[in-house]
Amino acid sequence: MSTVLEMALDVLSVVLLLAAVWQPGLTRLAGVALAASFAWLGWNLVGAVRRYQDFRDQIRAAGLHR
Repeated sequence: MSTVLEMALDVLSVVLLLAAVWQPGLTRLAGVALAASFAWLGWNLVGAVRRYQDFRDQIRAAGLHR
């Protein structure tokens, strides 16, 4: 679900940027959509790091690491 939202924001920003060729006022809105996409990507990356750290800690607690 989260990657679908991120992709939708990417597509929205590209569509708005293309539309800004004819309506220059859409440039800022395209920038906002792209910034939202980057923020969502950052949130997903933070979640992935947290998940990795949780699994790493579980593996270390079980004594399965080298």
